[in-house]
Amino acid sequence: MTDKKIQLYRPSNSYEGDWFHCEWCRKCARDSAMNEGLSIDECDDSQKCEILGDTFIYEVDDPDYPKQWQYNEQGHPICTAFIAEGEPIPPIREDKTIDMFEGEQ
Repeated sequence: MTDKKIQLYRPSNSYEGDWFHCEWCRKCARDSAMNEGLSIDECDDSQKCEILGDTFIYEVDDPDYPKQWQYNEQGHPICTAFIAEGEPIPPIREDKTIDMFEGEQ
């Protein structure tokens, strides 16, 4: 099995960023400010998408830039952490510890 290097995505301008937010963030259960139109100040931490916030903080070549924003095999930008509105949000997996029970539910 070969590991394919992912190509991270970052919108090249505000129009592209708005398109991506409309296609992904505004339809995602992870961020109430985007999908419910709440003020960011009205949301607690569990209602804010850390991925979205980090894309504004870090440059795409920074190690802390979110790996979830990337191009798929067809070359289209996607968010691999997308959860449709109304669906339960799974807990974030710890990536610093080995998975002792890989493949088990």
